[in-house]
Amino acid sequence: MAVTGSAIVGWVATNATAISAVAAVGGVAATAYGQIEQGEQAKAAADYNARVQENAAAYDLDAANARAAKIRKAGAIQQAEASASLAGSGVKLGEGSAVDINRTIGQQSELDAVNTMLTGKRNSESSMDQAGLLRSQGSNAEWSGYIGAGSTILGAASKGQTLAAGWKSTRN
Repeated sequence: MAVTGSAIVGWVATNATAISAVAAVGGVAATAYGQIEQGEQAKAAADYNARVQENAAAYDLDAANARAAKIRKAGAIQQAEASASLAGSGVKLGEGSAVDINRTIGQQSELDAVNTMLTGKRNSESSMDQAGLLRSQGSNAEWSGYIGAGSTILGAASKGQTLAAGWKSTRN
């Protein structure tokens, strides 16, 4: 049995509505998939950026602790140098001005160290807050993709029902 060109044209014309419906379903499916994929990609990017912020938070704490240790060490060296200088000039180290000088150096270096650690902790907490915000935005984007896909599918189904109802009414 040979198939002629007019037979193919006739078949396409007869089945144009079905072909159109299949194409529409494919388009809806592709759109819905794209919306889901977009939401998941946005979430993945937000999760990555959140991990970067969490790493920055850990770095801030580590760096602040290292700077505080250096400040304390520098304070101890300064105390030792002051004591040596005072002893070299004949001042008794365990009393009077020598004690006051060493106490002041120790207090100031410890204050600097604590302030450095506090600043590092605040920076770290800010980075962790930012990480939480990024994760929340990622989750929202993911859900938005799912909701958008659902809305696309429901909208297409509703349009399909309207078209079917119109088709039925014109056939009767």
